[in-house]
Amino acid sequence: MSGNALCDDCDMGKYVSTPGAQVCQDCPSGSSHTATGSIDVDACMCNPGYTGTDIDDCNACEKGMYKSGVGLASCVSCPHGTFSSTVAATTVSTCATCPSNSWTQEPGNIDKISCQCNAGYVGLNGEDCSACVIGVQARTSWNRNNQQL
Repeated sequence: MSGNALCDDCDMGKYVSTPGAQVCQDCPSGSSHTATGSIDVDACMCNPGYTGTDIDDCNACEKGMYKSGVGLASCVSCPHGTFSSTVAATTVSTCATCPSNSWTQEPGNIDKISCQCNAGYVGLNGEDCSACVIGVQARTSWNRNNQQL
């Protein structure tokens, strides 16, 4: 065994801030970075699907929300007419579309039971809705602008 040692850069997602350290530290939970050889925890950023107020506080986006980019930005609600039961979602594509002829009153829904029939349609919440027959109207309905008709 020789007395020569080699110094290696820390891998992506790790850092070392102490000269002579033998072990690289992992970025805090829910964060990472894409550079090798990082020397400070500040190089770590909240991962997509995670948000926080500082790097030590990256939390998963809740159901009904997503975050595509890295950093401390807030999670975004799934749009009207969609829902998502995924925790730490990273794209709007995780927000599933309501069944046919239905819509949601609010953004950020977590399950399809929030989907209600459109104006002139009837059915169970979260299920496909059918048009009312001629001469019959739906009792309560909402339009796509979140206004009761």
